[in-house]
Amino acid sequence: MKKEGATKDDVIFYAMDELGHCPEYLWAKFPSYAILRCKENNKWYAVLLDVRRDKLGLEGEGKVDLLDIKISKEDKAKYIGQKGFTYGYHFGGNNWIRRQCSKKSCLFTTC
Repeated sequence: MKKEGATKDDVIFYAMDELGHCPEYLWAKFPSYAILRCKENNKWYAVLLDVRRDKLGLEGEGKVDLLDIKISKEDKAKYIGQKGFTYGYHFGGNNWIRRQCSKKSCLFTTC
């Protein structure tokens, strides 16, 4: 399933309403960061973050909502290099990409 043009809240509502996957908030230091986990195998398939713009090298103040998505290597090759997609940050595997979440751009895939 792909959903484009979704905010962070849209992604969470979709996961809850359509998939029955509730977000989990695992980090006391980052209480707004949420993970989405596959019920079948208990593995994460998405992480929702809000990061200060200056941490990303962006101008302006405030935070940017980001979606880190677990994706197949084949699909990753399609997206990396396209505008708005980068490698997922801090994940051990090579199967994560990152996209800013906004009404204009967001990609969401499930497990």
